[in-house]
Amino acid sequence: MDNTEQEWRWCMVGNIVDTHIYGENHELMHGTKHFRPNAKVYISLSYPGMGNEKVRVIGIPRHSNDYIEIAILRRYICNFRLQKVFSPAVLRRMKNTDYHMYWWGNTDKDRDDINCCLDYFNSEAEKYRQLTNTYRGDTTMLTHIGTQTIETERLILRRFEYSDCEAVFRNWASDEQVQKMYSEPTYSALEETKGLLDKYIGNYSREDYYRWAIIDKEKGECVGQIAYFLVDNKNHFAEIEYCVGAEFQCRGYCTEAAKAVIDFGFEKMNLHKVQICTKTINAPSKRVIEKCGFTYEGTLRDYFYMDGQYVGRLYFSILRDEHFK
Repeated sequence: MDNTEQEWRWCMVGNIVDTHIYGENHELMHGTKHFRPNAKVYISLSYPGMGNEKVRVIGIPRHSNDYIEIAILRRYICNFRLQKVFSPAVLRRMKNTDYHMYWWGNTDKDRDDINCCLDYFNSEAEKYRQLTNTYRGDTTMLTHIGTQTIETERLILRRFEYSDCEAVFRNWASDEQVQKMYSEPTYSALEETKGLLDKYIGNYSREDYYRWAIIDKEKGECVGQIAYFLVDNKNHFAEIEYCVGAEFQCRGYCTEAAKAVIDFGFEKMNLHKVQICTKTINAPSKRVIEKCGFTYEGTLRDYFYMDGQYVGRLYFSILRDEHFK
């Protein structure tokens, strides 16, 4: 196990819990002394296996922009997962550790050693979350893990990449009709589309940001997008938006992507409600919403003014209990 220079490493990563219990009176603290709630941390185990009550982590602390390395209790971390680490700053911190610790390498064994711990660590984290909620008097709180890759039968939902720029522009961003229904501007040049991707990709550093490129497995390119563009932490709901290029409509892609993202919201984010809205004139979108099991809630009349006419906005939602029936 050496810490020689590598272009990337496997690593176990997680997020600092929103709240933890401390003291004899079971007081609640948001985050930890060193880290804000939901801060991303890179984790090294003292020894292989399921023990490790304490772990060493690398992360950005509350009042600094520089990475630190400290030991914390494992129960202060949630959302354990496997990730490839490419960040030069993080790799340097791993290489220059002040402790006799092993920071994962890029071998299959490193990957397998991490994977063998994830289910157990996450199950223990869920037990601690439930215990914490007992003291909070709150049985529901959102869990933020950021945009994670989701695979369905025909699609891959993943983070946008700059290599998607041409497909994004060609398949929908330059299409006036698609963008009009999506309530977004029409892009007239690749450079404008790159600016859009700058915004998307720049936000992936946030653990509460959820926007996926819809990749057609057969074609191997980005054909649309789907997002939780609104996430309400206080009231435990999120709102979906989606669009697919005209060439790829009427194939069930939006329905397939929406069902996967709804599953993600309830199972991974712990949402109580997912809502969606569409224009009264958008019949294809209404069919997607119906297939996903949403319940109609109401209409905001004459909400949009488009092409010389007023158009209403329809609202639909699905609750957690309804989804898991």
